[in-house]
Amino acid sequence: MLTLLIVVTQTATAYDLLTGDTVAVPALDANGHYVRTGDLVTHYEQWGDHGSPVVLVHGFLESSSVWGDVGRLLAGTHRVYALDIRGYGYSERRGPYTLASDTEQLAAFLVAMRLDAANGAVPLLVGHSSGAAIVGNLARLHPQQAAGVVFMDGDGTPYGVGPGWVHRLFIDPYATALIRSITRHPQLAATIYHSTCGAGCPPFDAKAWLAPFRVPGAVAALKSILGKQLIGLTYAQELQIRVPAAVMYGTADSEMTPADARDTAVRLHTTRIIPIAGAHHLAMLSAPHEVSDGLASLLRTPR
Repeated sequence: MLTLLIVVTQTATAYDLLTGDTVAVPALDANGHYVRTGDLVTHYEQWGDHGSPVVLVHGFLESSSVWGDVGRLLAGTHRVYALDIRGYGYSERRGPYTLASDTEQLAAFLVAMRLDAANGAVPLLVGHSSGAAIVGNLARLHPQQAAGVVFMDGDGTPYGVGPGWVHRLFIDPYATALIRSITRHPQLAATIYHSTCGAGCPPFDAKAWLAPFRVPGAVAALKSILGKQLIGLTYAQELQIRVPAAVMYGTADSEMTPADARDTAVRLHTTRIIPIAGAHHLAMLSAPHEVSDGLASLLRTPR
């Protein structure tokens, strides 16, 4: 066992030394922008320039790019924004990577974009997977900043691989080697993507999914995120959320069952549950029309 450990450690160390290259942050696309949000610069995408606003918050290992199809579908009647939460996408890598910091970033983004009551533009906040905790926490702490919240494919509580102590095993040289092996070998990442996204999803886009984890500072940020249990609210904190709410989930999503959706709705004091038939965890990619239709219905009748 000791010999095996030594060999694995030496192999991981050598791999880390040989794969230390990074890639440059790409130029902004047609919908991309940067804005100062408190202590960091946030990258975001925007679709549409009129109508009531919607702010989309991605989940773990995702970025604003996952919302492209939904954003374009809603853009005809709404202003749609999707930001990269710190540690992901092309926002500045600056810790700490905590629920409190993520919530502060979102709050500062709303202020920077003048999405507030003073400008008649309080947004609907949509959080996917772990992003549900971020929009839920903002609505809990600052209800005046949210016209409503949607928990999508996430119940807002902490989750991750195994119990909390497992994350403390995510140490170097193994952590860096694992991250770099996944981000530099699209075949492995594509397998994970297809198992998570299910049928109906577009082909795996290696650039969209992997490039953000190869920019300067990305590996260190992800190691910090993975070194502790992922962000989330307690049940008691969710009960404190009193803005209009809804739960949306894919009926084939193993991470959020129909029972989970019902229980989450109870904690959010709502009966509004929107199932996306046959969708897995990335319903915004596999069923963008159904997701955008569901959000549009909530925007028409937020309560």
